[in-house]
Formats: sequence, structure tokens, C-alpha cells
Amino acid sequence: MSKRKRGSTEPEMRSARKGVRRWLYYHPQGLGRTAFLFHRVTGLGLTAYFVVHVLSVGTILSGEDAWEMFLEIVETPVGWYGELLLLAAIGFHFANGVRLILGEFGLTLDKPTRPDYPFKTGSFNLAQKSLLVLAFVVAALFVLLGYLFIFLEL
Repeated sequence: MSKRKRGSTEPEMRSARKGVRRWLYYHPQGLGRTAFLFHRVTGLGLTAYFVVHVLSVGTILSGEDAWEMFLEIVETPVGWYGELLLLAAIGFHFANGVRLILGEFGLTLDKPTRPDYPFKTGSFNLAQKSLLVLAFVVAALFVLLGYLFIFLEL
């Protein structure tokens, strides 16, 4: 009776060493993988924005002069385009999240089939693709509305 060594195998250890690089690694394998990448990037961006937003709004505690100086920085064309980018990220992340939730409940997935050779991969069906396109449309609408409010001051 042989004892198996405790611990991970060499490929598992090499894979684990990649850490965050593996988490961020992107290799195009289709539309689902691209949607995953966009969802992750917008999520990280929105998290970073939230932290910066809380810290920047905290400048109001330093007095009216500090707040006015902060507003002078934000009220520039670069700040306005940053807000449009933020709106695009919010719109896409929201709509894609709804798509993912519907998939989790099985509402947009095909019925499972027997895995016979040749294997057909394709849980990304027409409903999933349509909802992903809708996510980009929602992001574009958020940007359009933001543009109307920021630049045309509706």
C-alpha cells in the first residue's frame, strides 16, 4: 500500500502561482468569454470609482474652499468624459448582471442534453446573445442620456 504525497501536483502549483495574473488573463474563446471580461473590468472600475468618490466627497469636511477646488478639477471636459465612461460602465454592468441572473435561474439556457461525441459547447444561445446585445444598448443609452444632461444641460 503506497501513500500518496500530500500537497499539490506540479501543474497545480504552477497554475496557482499565476495568482491575480491568471484571474485577469484573457484569451478570446468566444462571446461569453468577452462578456465575462467586460463584466469583470466594469466591476473593478466601478469599485475603484466608489472608493475615489467616497474620498473625494469627504473633501467637503475640509471646508468650502477645499470643496470648491475639488469641483474646479471635476468640472472640466476630462471630468465630463469620465462621467460618460462611468455611465457606460454602470449601464453595461447592470444589464449584463441581469443577463447573468436570468441564466442562473435557467430562464435563458437550453435544456441539458446528453454529452455525446462530438461534444457541442454552446450554452451561449440566442437568448443569451440577445441579452448581451441589450446590455451594450443599455450602456449606449446611459451614455446618450448622460451626454444630453452634461453637454446640453437638459
